[in-house]
Amino acid sequence: MKGPVVALFLLIAQLLSAQPPLQWQRCLGGSATEDLRRVRVMPAGGYAAVGWTSSVDGDVVGQHGDRDLWVVRLDE
Repeated sequence: MKGPVVALFLLIAQLLSAQPPLQWQRCLGGSATEDLRRVRVMPAGGYAAVGWTSSVDGDVVGQHGDRDLWVVRLDE
């Protein structure tokens, strides 16, 4: 009876770890730390992402202190 139980456990574990298909992906930021806090769908389409950054390179321009608030609007 152990064999079917182990097989059932492995099947359930695989189903629970399955992820939905990736619809889009975009990497933003620089070489330091970024922390994404919220992503919202915008009424007119696209997304708004809000977080903070410690980077001063890459997609981030300038530095205004230890961490800067960062708001990014993404669309097609």
